Formats: sequence, C-alpha cells, structure tokens
Amino acid sequence: MIAPALRALSALGIVVVLGVTGCAATGSAADPAPSGQVTSSTPPSASATPSPTAAAWTVAFGGQCDAMLTPSQRDARVGPGALEQSVWLSQQLADVAGAETTTAPPGPEATAGGLRCTWFEKTDSSRTGRAWTVFALPRQVAAPTVTAALAEPACEWNYDTRVCRWGRTVGGLWVMVASSPMEEGEQAPVDVMSSLLDDVAANATAFPEPVPLAPTAPRWKITECTALGARMALEQVIGEGYWSGYWEGSRQPEDDLFEHAGVQQFCQFGPGDDAVTGGTYGLISVTLQPGGAWMWPTVSADAGDRTHLDGATDARLTVMTGSSFVGDRLVATDGTNLIRVRVGGREASLDVAGRALAALAHG
Repeated sequence: MIAPALRALSALGIVVVLGVTGCAATGSAADPAPSGQVTSSTPPSASATPSPTAAAWTVAFGGQCDAMLTPSQRDARVGPGALEQSVWLSQQLADVAGAETTTAPPGPEATAGGLRCTWFEKTDSSRTGRAWTVFALPRQVAAPTVTAALAEPACEWNYDTRVCRWGRTVGGLWVMVASSPMEEGEQAPVDVMSSLLDDVAANATAFPEPVPLAPTAPRWKITECTALGARMALEQVIGEGYWSGYWEGSRQPEDDLFEHAGVQQFCQFGPGDDAVTGGTYGLISVTLQPGGAWMWPTVSADAGDRTHLDGATDARLTVMTGSSFVGDRLVATDGTNLIRVRVGGREASLDVAGRALAALAHG
C-alpha cells in the first residue's frame, strides 16, 4: 500500500497525482539559464537575454540535490539507500494506470532561486520509509509568517498525515527541514533536523548566493483562488454554488512559501452539493507556476498529446479512462508561465485552462 506515503508527499507540498486525490498539484522557454549550474538537469537555457542591470539568475546549490546534501551526509542522517522522490515515485507508481509522478528537482522554487529536495528512507519491510524534505529559498523571498512560525520545531496535521518542520536562516538562505509521516504525539526529530540544517549550512558556503529570476512581462500574479474562479466563470463549468478550497487536507506552510515567492499557486474547485454526487466527479485542480516556462522541456516530455489552446504557445493533453482515473489533465505554457489543470469525471481541462489563461492575461 502506497497511499500513506503519497499523502506524506502531499503534506510536504509535493505534487503527486493518483487519479485526482485532491492534494496540491502544479512552446519554448523564454528565460535565461541560471548561473551556478552543475549538470544539464538544471533549468535550461533559452534565447532571451537578461537585462544588463539585472543580477544573473542563480539557483541555490546549483540546482543539485546532491550538492544540497551529499550522499554521505544523507547516509549519516537519513540512512543508507535513501531515494530521491522522483526515483522513488517512478518505482512505486510504475504499474498504476493514470498516475502522474513528479520530475526531478529543481521545480518551481528555482524560479525564485530556491531548491527543494525530498528523500525517502530505505526500509526492509513493506512499510514506507519516512520522507525528508529540505526546502531552501533566498531569505528575502521567504514568507515572514512562515519563517517566524517555524523558528522552532513545529508539527501539524494535513488530512491524516502529521508533518514536523523546522526552519533556519543560513547566510543568504532560509532553509526548512520537514519530516513525515509522524505519529500522533511523536516529538519532532530535532537531533536529525538540526544535523541536516547544519549540513546544508556548511554546503551552502561553496555556492554563490541565489538570485531569483527577474520578472518579465507577462508573468502572472498570484491571484486568490476564489477571485480566480469568479474571473474564470467556473459556474459555467461545474455549476452554481461550487466551492474553492481543499477536497482533502488543508493549506500548508509550503503553499504560503510558494505564493509569497510568487512562483506557484494551487487552487482546487468542486461542485456544490446540489450539482453532482459521488467522489471526485467534477473536481478541478489548477496549478499556476508564474515564470515557470523554463521547466517546459522537462514537464512536456511525457505529458500527453500536443493540442491547441488559445493563449498558449504549447499544450499537452492526456485523457484517462482507466479504473484509477477518469477525466483528463493538461499542461501548457504561454512562453513565460506554466499551468497544470486536472479535471475528474469528465473531459474539461481544455475549457478550464482556456478560461484561466484568458483571466490571467488581463492581470
């Protein structure tokens, strides 16, 4: 059974889609590549030239998880054989129809100069190992409410998964360590968390301070989900009285970090009680990643068939009819930004994405 582990990932703010379980989700690239790259897996180069007065886009730790925490450091803190999340997920979901896993880091946090990496402990039983996430952002873009709340270790629930987090300012970075799942009443693993924070702080000295990607028009602005739904006229898609919020789980610190940095927003909408009944029918998830077009070559590689979408330079659509997921999902870019849409129970992603692009094009 992998459901507890998937919920642990969702609680840590990691996009995992198995059908439409309702937890956080997310042309040609138009932005320059960041400096400090280590391998070609970091954000790709493109044709645009940065402003002569703008500091070069620089991703923390060169965009490399093995630079954030070396294999020997992970072995000492988390245990030998820990797997990076994209590798672990590809193994766990290889035979699950309709599953969409995540690509290897960096993700949308890199638009802000950050890096987020997750590893799963190796176990010798059928029990899934604990997930450990390290999330680093330039301190000037880290949400003050989150940095203040996590100045000391704190644990909280997200649906049926308990997460412990602890953050610290390290030079030009704010770094958070998160661990999940934690049992009810179990204390935060402060010794391991402190050691991980120390390791990351030591490794950071070998890299230049991160610099966010300079905004270029027309980068989307973070828009409150209820307002976005109204501008999209979603009542025409799922009926009057639809809700905006979370089908499972609740807002987490990672949501605040992404939104404050201006690099990702997750919105979920569902039909009202009188519209439809039963499970995930009509559930709509929209993930906006402002400035995220640099991820397109990786995101689009296995994202379905190319399709036309007004307002987009490229779009890929997958229609699912299997037992685990009925509906469709779409990912698209307008050359500056990235959008992901998933709709359960029917095929409506093109309609929803088109409405979102039209709404966002007007600021």
